[in-house]
Amino acid sequence: TWVHRDFGRNTGSIDTQFKSENVVLQARAERLNNIHEHRRAYYFGSPTEKKQLQNDLMKDAQKQLELKQSLKRIEKEREALETRRISDYQRQKLEEAQRAELRRKEALMSIQSDNRKMIEEKKEKKVNERSQEIISDSTDQQRFFIGKLSYTVR
Repeated sequence: TWVHRDFGRNTGSIDTQFKSENVVLQARAERLNNIHEHRRAYYFGSPTEKKQLQNDLMKDAQKQLELKQSLKRIEKEREALETRRISDYQRQKLEEAQRAELRRKEALMSIQSDNRKMIEEKKEKKVNERSQEIISDSTDQQRFFIGKLSYTVR
């Protein structure tokens, strides 16, 4: 024989566990009773019971069909939403990539423009230096020539 001894445990949790197990057992017993009643009506029932059973089965089948269609519709909506979300994400990433490419091209064009300006400035500087050299040489030649003239005139 089994004797329940309480060793300071929380009896509330034991009671709660007992009640939950009891609910499960009652549900199981009710389900088995329904199965037994269905079989009795199917095999040994009167024509009205059989007709009622047939109507109940039709209603259950209709409910299952509606549930299945509802689940399919929900799944389709979820897939459409997921597809739209994925396409939005891909479009967003593509736009980001295009903007990054545009920024890169603009930066390269800016660098290219700066390089052209630097080349122009360098050419201009060379031309100015060359001009200064020519002017300087020309002044030196004039002095030399004037100096020669003044030497020969004496």
